[in-house]
Amino acid sequence: LDVWEVDHAAHTLVAYVTPEQLRDLRARGYAPQPVEDLAAASIPNFACYRTVDETYADLGQLAADHPTLAQWIDIGDSWLKTSTGGAQGNDLYTLVLTNGAIPGPKPRLFVMAAIHARELTTAEVAARFAELLVSRYGSDPQATWLLDYNEVHILAQTNPDGRQRAEAAAANPV
Repeated sequence: LDVWEVDHAAHTLVAYVTPEQLRDLRARGYAPQPVEDLAAASIPNFACYRTVDETYADLGQLAADHPTLAQWIDIGDSWLKTSTGGAQGNDLYTLVLTNGAIPGPKPRLFVMAAIHARELTTAEVAARFAELLVSRYGSDPQATWLLDYNEVHILAQTNPDGRQRAEAAAANPV
């Protein structure tokens, strides 16, 4: 099995399994439980990663839900959008996280993820980092301090055109 996490105290594990492995586990008497939050992603065989569209939707919604801490800013166009005059391609968005009620200037951290088309992990880590900071603001002293006294700029999809091609390839393997 492709084991991702083990909880020895609870005698459980998280693993990526194929449909055949799932049937085999059930036949052996195990009771596998699907992880719902991973099942929603739509990159075939990589359910733990969001697509470009899902990343944009989730981070845009995060900003809409927390306007005092987050802004979703269009910073320009992707290479494909620029080279086709807008006929194809994507906008590039950055999520800016800071407590806007505390004036600056503030030091800035810039996180640039998914530079390469098949680099699936970094966009997800960047998105989860943003979600963690916002969800823990006010209850976690470190997250609160980071957003009170710093700006965090997250460009989760640096190469959305290439990433979408990789997503399509994952859906239609050769």
